[in-house]
Amino acid sequence: NNIHRVKKRYYVLLFVLLFLIFRGPLFRFCVDYEPTSVRQMLSADVPRLHRVVDGWVSDHPKPSVREMIRFSQQVTADHLTFVLRQTTSSPDAVAISGAANCVGYSRYFAAVLALTAELSGQTASIDQEILIGELSLLGFSLHQLTDDPFWRDHDYNQVVNKQTGEVLLLDPTLYDYTGIRWVD
Repeated sequence: NNIHRVKKRYYVLLFVLLFLIFRGPLFRFCVDYEPTSVRQMLSADVPRLHRVVDGWVSDHPKPSVREMIRFSQQVTADHLTFVLRQTTSSPDAVAISGAANCVGYSRYFAAVLALTAELSGQTASIDQEILIGELSLLGFSLHQLTDDPFWRDHDYNQVVNKQTGEVLLLDPTLYDYTGIRWVD
């Protein structure tokens, strides 16, 4: 009887470990992002953010597009906290308050990436957009679960590596809470 209990614990531990290791592929298999429109990007003019980006760029003089994205995701995750309410989405205001919903996360990430590309001389290497879309879980629209206008859509980002043509879709809000870097 004790042996069966120990085996069950190992199976549960193995399942949790496999889930953590494969959370990205599992998420991408189950969740689809369907773009419906594009949101305007805004730049950020926050001295603290400039210092953070400038410090990183001085240590990474010729970063790849993926390195700039990873850095921008991490800065966004470090500086912001998700809130379940309408709030400002200006990158400057979000940088000061630290509170953002998905619009603020996406705009802040885009501003950090643009600043990183600019300070590293890589502006011509990327093209980016903030996409507004709908999420579905195994084909079922998640936005149909509520009438609350806050949940009617979701912002995420598209970055095109102009050197390779690679299109990368990412969700800065999702990354902050799960570590999942890519959504497609």
